[in-house]
Amino acid sequence: RNDVSAVQSDVTNIKGDVAHAQSTADHANANANTALMNGVKLSSAVTENKNNIEQNRSDIADQQKLLASNEQKQIVRDNGQDTAIQDAQHAANWASLKADDAQHAITVAQTDIDANKAAITDIRNDVSAVQ
Repeated sequence: RNDVSAVQSDVTNIKGDVAHAQSTADHANANANTALMNGVKLSSAVTENKNNIEQNRSDIADQQKLLASNEQKQIVRDNGQDTAIQDAQHAANWASLKADDAQHAITVAQTDIDANKAAITDIRNDVSAVQ
């Protein structure tokens, strides 16, 4: 009878151990499921981050193209402005030369006028002297 009691006690202990092992296995399974779900979420987040990085790269490339285009447009505007300034300076220099020529012509004409006035005065004096 002692042997039967001992075996029954062992069976009871084994049943307790099995129940404990089953409970531990259930907890481990629940933890594994949680880890799996977290892994799925993490994988999804990583994929989303990769997509965001690709989109950012694409956006940066577009912005770099736009910047290059704007820089090229600015170069064209600057060159046009430089040409316009050079043309204006050339025209101003040309106008200044023409003004100098006109001033010289005025000075020559004034000299001629003064000489003609003097000649007229001399002729009048001569005419008066003859009369």
